[in-house]
Amino acid sequence: IRPQALPGWIIVKLISMCKFPYSRRRRERLFHQLWIYLLLACGVMFLILITLFQEKERFVLVSETEFPIFDDPFPTTYRPPEQVVGLISDGKMDEHSSSIIGPKTDADANILSILPNISLKLDPVLITSGQYHYTNIIVHFDLKGAPPKVGYFLSLLQLVADAGATGILIEWEDMFPWSGELEMVKSTNAYTVAEVQLILKKAQSLGLEVIPLVQTFGHMEWILKYEEFRFLRDDDSYPQVICLGNKKAMNLIKEAIKQVVDMHLPYGIQHFHIGADEAFKYGTCSDSVRLLKKFDKIEDIAMKHIVAVAKYAMSITEGAKILAWHDMIKTFSPTTFRDLEVDKLLELVIWDYSEQLIGVSDDLLLTLGKDFPKVWASSAYKGANFPAATFANLPHYEANNLHWLTYLREYRRLHKFPHFEGIIITGWSRYDHMATLCELLPTGTPSKVVNIQIALIGADKQYDSLSKKTVSIVAKTLANQILGCEEVPSYIQFLDVRECKFPGREVYNTIEYWLQSNLKHQEQFLRDSMEISGWLSRYNYVYNISQNWHLNNIKFELRPRDLYSISKRLGYQMRGLFHVETVDEFLYTKVDPALQKLISYAMALNRLRSIRTYERRPFKIIRKNFAAILEQLEQEQND
Repeated sequence: IRPQALPGWIIVKLISMCKFPYSRRRRERLFHQLWIYLLLACGVMFLILITLFQEKERFVLVSETEFPIFDDPFPTTYRPPEQVVGLISDGKMDEHSSSIIGPKTDADANILSILPNISLKLDPVLITSGQYHYTNIIVHFDLKGAPPKVGYFLSLLQLVADAGATGILIEWEDMFPWSGELEMVKSTNAYTVAEVQLILKKAQSLGLEVIPLVQTFGHMEWILKYEEFRFLRDDDSYPQVICLGNKKAMNLIKEAIKQVVDMHLPYGIQHFHIGADEAFKYGTCSDSVRLLKKFDKIEDIAMKHIVAVAKYAMSITEGAKILAWHDMIKTFSPTTFRDLEVDKLLELVIWDYSEQLIGVSDDLLLTLGKDFPKVWASSAYKGANFPAATFANLPHYEANNLHWLTYLREYRRLHKFPHFEGIIITGWSRYDHMATLCELLPTGTPSKVVNIQIALIGADKQYDSLSKKTVSIVAKTLANQILGCEEVPSYIQFLDVRECKFPGREVYNTIEYWLQSNLKHQEQFLRDSMEISGWLSRYNYVYNISQNWHLNNIKFELRPRDLYSISKRLGYQMRGLFHVETVDEFLYTKVDPALQKLISYAMALNRLRSIRTYERRPFKIIRKNFAAILEQLEQEQND
């Protein structure tokens, strides 16, 4: 017997021992055939195993466009987990990405070797030694949109402290438990006094400085939107800016500051932020016009107002340092600065959320440095990419923070003034009080942690020689640990947080992966589908003419039930973190329009599929009288 035939012969012999209703010859032929089938099956399995092995290796070589499932930022196109968590090795460059996945310089290689020993916090002992470019890393919480429940807020404070931030900036707006004449401006689900005290106590126990922010010039919609305070607007059409020179307006601002200070003071106030940004239109109310007779420019009146607010805040906070955004003040006259001695009152916060810091220059800093010897930088971790952004864009915010890091390094090397006290990493919930929601806190959490790490590395002078790309890798590797991610290779290039354990992870995953994937697929289908454009258009629906053959192809792609299921699950998850009003607003603005669109298409499809006879053409098409509509519209605009 030939060796290769031995297994088959054994099987035949075993079976032949049994009573079988076939002849010996037929049984042998049958089992020879079975043996051939067995060999073929083994061959197929072998090929499958080889293919799977090659597929695993292919992840580092395949073009990213072959996985077009998810949008930015994890990453711009979908990568399998093995590619998302890329190894740093041999200092090579990923041929499909411009990102370094290994050490580029000697300094880079050195930092990678000592990464496990990097401290996640600024060392208090070294703060006065000149070891750091800046000594404050502050994380912003904007509560005018999607404010977190207290339990979730406390868990975020713990995460921020674990990540190495030194403090938080809280913009209370209408979520503060206002009392007295301001009681009517607080939200119906505002925090109680006890809840605010719990938040402040938690921050204090974690060693986090708390900087309160009260808007005192622009962005006062949260007060001025009401009829009772309408008379305090600079311009009745814009409930944004307070009327400069109005004594009642100033008294209202002082009352707001006093209430916030009274709440915060038992826990300590080292800095107090008075806002003063984006006052787009001012100087038109009667009190401002009256003051113009005494001053040369309306800007002088505005600066005088800011100084008065700063002096008041400093007096009742027992000498806290007063912060203000820079964008309005930079346009004012330096002469006014010196006359009002602003160098003793204000520290400007220079904000720029672009990837290349298009609004920051040496000339700007040198000019401001003459009158403001201490300034702050301000970057973003969410809420500064698009007013209605739903999904995280980590590459954008990472680029913004990395550019601040390199800019501050270079600026401090060339210039001594102004001195940067710290960086405030902002996380806006709305662009202003009237705007729609930006990204939610769970969506911005990975970005927040990554950018805190970038700020920590940027603060320490011993890491000045590191390239931006290596800083990015180190920051993500540290963030991976802080976010409670599963064990991964020592150094990572792309942050994949699907299996991490940070607060709000379930909401993050549902929004970033399930919701984003579904919305992208449906949007692409509705936009690009030949069948929809040709047989389910407005024309087809209104005039009851279509082709069922094509409609049948559409119905398998229109899946409103899938999106509804995601929406239902997301709502359930969000209710553990946010008030029901926030959940409803988010779903109403981010999900319901797409869901309603899919349902409308599905209903139209069902109706057209039921039609069996059609009208004769040409149809009597009735168009709207756009000339009359435009005339009426323009008349209303002029009025």
